[in-house]
Amino acid sequence: FGETAYKKTTFGQSSIRLNFKNISLGLSSENLWWGPSIRNSIMMSNHAQGFNHITLNTTKPIKTLIGNFEFQIVSGRLESSGYNPPNIDYEYAGTKLYVPKINQLGDTKDWRYMQGFVISYSPKFIKNLSVGLIRWVNMYSALVDGKYTWMRGNPSYFPAFRNLFRKNDKFIDYEAQTNQAAGIFLKSIWKDAMAEIYFEFHHNDSKQNLRDLFLDSDHSRASTIGLQKIYKGKKDNFLFGWEWTQMEQSASRLLRNAGSWYQHGYVYDGYTNRGEVLGSSIGPGSNSHFISIERLRKNEKIGIALEIIDNDNDFYHEAFATANDFRRYWKDINFHIKYHNSFKNYVISSNLVYNRSLNYQWELDDNVQPYYHNGNDLDNLHLNIKITFFGNW
Repeated sequence: FGETAYKKTTFGQSSIRLNFKNISLGLSSENLWWGPSIRNSIMMSNHAQGFNHITLNTTKPIKTLIGNFEFQIVSGRLESSGYNPPNIDYEYAGTKLYVPKINQLGDTKDWRYMQGFVISYSPKFIKNLSVGLIRWVNMYSALVDGKYTWMRGNPSYFPAFRNLFRKNDKFIDYEAQTNQAAGIFLKSIWKDAMAEIYFEFHHNDSKQNLRDLFLDSDHSRASTIGLQKIYKGKKDNFLFGWEWTQMEQSASRLLRNAGSWYQHGYVYDGYTNRGEVLGSSIGPGSNSHFISIERLRKNEKIGIALEIIDNDNDFYHEAFATANDFRRYWKDINFHIKYHNSFKNYVISSNLVYNRSLNYQWELDDNVQPYYHNGNDLDNLHLNIKITFFGNW
């Protein structure tokens, strides 16, 4: 963000914890990753900078008569980016296009209270199967009548465990002031076949009741499905991976507009920290296809991958529906070359990405012939190299 270089020191991936048997309680600034997805975790990923939070979580499964349980509960503080978009003085028909992020008291620097949890259950009677539930809520921290927003009419520091359905809201503004999402996931491992499949299905909204959930299940949904499998060769093994994420609104929007994922009508900052989305890196309204093949040899892993991303189709449909212009989709085609190896106490990981961006930011000249012509197509090359040292001090 911004137009100049900057330096910043943070706590990074740090935590202070008190561990007892299977349970850990602590203060942390670490990134979190919730759910089984490998490429795009919808509910919580390491895309944004980690936020300061209190965590209560398991360090290993809790064994019971019916199976194993794991969980994490976090309560933390989300911050704004601190930057304004460019050209905030632009006007259209006498109305300024920029709407500042303010709470109901007029404070433009308000932080947000975030609470969420993930619970995973592995049945004893079905081996290598895990099912789980994820939910998070966040809202501005404004003090009203001496109480924080999440305390008004709902006196609890644990809003993620209350009001799963709107029918339970104790005052009419609670739903409007609360940005929330909830959903389920599943992961199944097939050891004999050396394969796994996983699935996530979430709603970026709160349903009125259970009947509303069943009748309009497509409303505000996002989902990921993926699989991995190892194929044995004569000398080497090969790992095949595929993942499909869909965050674009469904046809349900024609009758009941849900808005885009991570965005909110009252919590203008949405589900972000320091201006970056806490969930999937492809962002709201987007879809992703990712397919990869990697060769595994002792400590070495080398592979290629193809990724196709539809960038914010929700915005595209809003902006160009009346023009009936179906040529402007902004689509990224990414080709990855990965390399990973370890040498004694060192581990090196690298990823080279060639990006072909079609109609970057939906730009297409309407006055050019023929009708099907190239838009603002861009090429980019990204290289990431990481070296890690393991040793005793």
